[in-house]
Amino acid sequence: MIVSLEEIKEYLRLEADYNEDNNLLLSFLKVAEESLENQTGKVFNENNKSELASLYIKMYVAEQYDKRGATESNSEKVRFVLESIISQLSICGRYK
Repeated sequence: MIVSLEEIKEYLRLEADYNEDNNLLLSFLKVAEESLENQTGKVFNENNKSELASLYIKMYVAEQYDKRGATESNSEKVRFVLESIISQLSICGRYK
């Protein structure tokens, strides 16, 4: 994984010792990485890191986590940003 559970918790502003949703967050992380790879045709991992790919994963997980019963107030903006990131990574994604 290019984004750790701890990084996701920090991004979501969850306490590090909050463990109730760990399995859910890990599931969202796996889906986010799979989505990224399917949409870009590129594999991102610890050897091939991209800040843009990391941001995509964090935003994807945050959107899924927040949508568990929340309203759709900011969802369109988030989807637009995610689509933009995918386009950039598909066309000119760089690995470190």
